[in-house]
Amino acid sequence: RQESNNEERQITIANIARESSMIISPIKSSTPEIKEKSPSVIPKNGIKVTTTTTATDISFECKIIPIECRYFFKNLKQKYTFENIEAHQKFLEKEYKSLEDERENKLKLFFPEEKQARVISLVRNIVEKVLEKKQLDDQKRIDNLVLDHKREKALLTIRNIGNESAQQYIGNLKEKFQRTLDLKLQLDKLEKRFVENMPPPSLNIFDKLQLYAKQLQPDDKHLSSLREQWKNVLRKTKLELTTLMRQAKMIELEQANKEYDALKKDLPKHLCESHDTICHVMRTRHNQFAKRKLNFLAKRACVINEN
Repeated sequence: RQESNNEERQITIANIARESSMIISPIKSSTPEIKEKSPSVIPKNGIKVTTTTTATDISFECKIIPIECRYFFKNLKQKYTFENIEAHQKFLEKEYKSLEDERENKLKLFFPEEKQARVISLVRNIVEKVLEKKQLDDQKRIDNLVLDHKREKALLTIRNIGNESAQQYIGNLKEKFQRTLDLKLQLDKLEKRFVENMPPPSLNIFDKLQLYAKQLQPDDKHLSSLREQWKNVLRKTKLELTTLMRQAKMIELEQANKEYDALKKDLPKHLCESHDTICHVMRTRHNQFAKRKLNFLAKRACVINEN
């Protein structure tokens, strides 16, 4: 019977861990402060940020609607206006508070006060890693929203103070800059492939070249040795060709950078700051994409080497 009670208690603890919306700390109050504003939305209106000493207003010239909000209100057949988002935010805060109260009630209902600290420690160990990963993912999404806001603000500035010719000129500049980013990624991929001894797929055509000797048996020892040397030569040739491809890509990237710099010199000074902001956002987003690509290549190389 005691074992049965212990099993029921462990199941109860696990259920509370799954239902918990945050880490319960035995040192601080398990109910955190309610946030003034949800970070999931950057409204056009000013938002009030309260600190321990002062309260400041931050205003944005444009608003960014997260894709989650668009899908949510599309399902409800509502427009994703700031008023609807604000109403939904209040609803989420209410649900958040309800979950907190439910968690606290379950903690007090199922466990005596002297055992609550141990339960809290166990729950924290169960959910800490999951919550940490979720918090990191959420922070990335918030950072991307801020980047989107910077880009939209810069584009709005260009549309307001730049004529049609200037806007077209900046469009050409953006294409040139994107080209430099793409070439840099191609160069980095070639570098990674060379280091990992994994030539580009375009060179796999060399693998179709086979050594044949009609007068010899397929299992002839001398022929097998020659075929192994043949494969080594082809592998070395593919790496040497990869080196030449890297050098060609470096020259191409250098030429693209020169063309971009020459084109940027003629950009009106009052549009330089907005253009630099757009380039910063493009570079940041592209670096995120490039990091995933290079990590994928590294994992693939590990799998190939293991096999």
